[in-house]
Amino acid sequence: MKKSTRILLTVIVAAVLVITAVSSVFGYIAMTKDFDHQLCYFNAGSVYGSLYILLPIIASAISVICGIMLRKKVSFIKAPSANIPTVFTSVLTGLLMFASAIITYTNSSELSKISTAAVIFAIVAGIYFVLLPFMGEKPFMVFLSFAPALWATFKLLEEYFRQGEPLNSPIKTVSLTMFAFLLLFFAEEIRFGFDRQIPGTYYFCILSAVAFTGNAVLPKLAIILTGDSIFEFFIIDWCLGAAVLLFLLARLSAIPAVLGEYNENKEKDAESEED
Repeated sequence: MKKSTRILLTVIVAAVLVITAVSSVFGYIAMTKDFDHQLCYFNAGSVYGSLYILLPIIASAISVICGIMLRKKVSFIKAPSANIPTVFTSVLTGLLMFASAIITYTNSSELSKISTAAVIFAIVAGIYFVLLPFMGEKPFMVFLSFAPALWATFKLLEEYFRQGEPLNSPIKTVSLTMFAFLLLFFAEEIRFGFDRQIPGTYYFCILSAVAFTGNAVLPKLAIILTGDSIFEFFIIDWCLGAAVLLFLLARLSAIPAVLGEYNENKEKDAESEED
């Protein structure tokens, strides 16, 4: 990979991470200072609330630019290999997937079909994440790699149909967007198993997932840890969200090592498969 491309990626990733951190701070302030709990909306004219919603969109737009600029510049040599951050975050995510599924099941007297499916795929996804650092190249891992995408799909549906707040509540909208981009990211991860990954598309998905997952998770965790009892955030869900965010960051850090010079034939094969 050329030095100019490496510098470009570093700048873009740094920009997305800074925007995510800033938007999370604004989100915490907006939720604790500018949120109307009766209406489930930010107060009219809330600057912090507006920036909380706007900044992740800007980060996603930067991710689009990144994907376009990487076109015909680099190709994946192989799937990212396991390093210390990916091993730790993958196993942590898997264990919290198990914990989330067990706690959700035991604390609910009756689960909907969507929630039941989310619990089942959380368990299968937990198996995938625990095994990923050690058996990532095994053929059966391709089958298991569908589980995180299916988990994100059913969590998206579960959040959409969840009662108690308006569909267009900003907190609900942020959560829905998080699961949508996690679904896209985990779907992109599946492509590694078929050797059909495109760097531009992958960077768009992972950077957008980082921005919206950080935006959804970090303010809620801060509120939970500071003991704000007005919100009823389920702690295990957002601890799992934090683990997924760490996994995304670890995966992101491992990507440059498996990027090489542009391979036209490989990119054409991947693009033809999309069509």
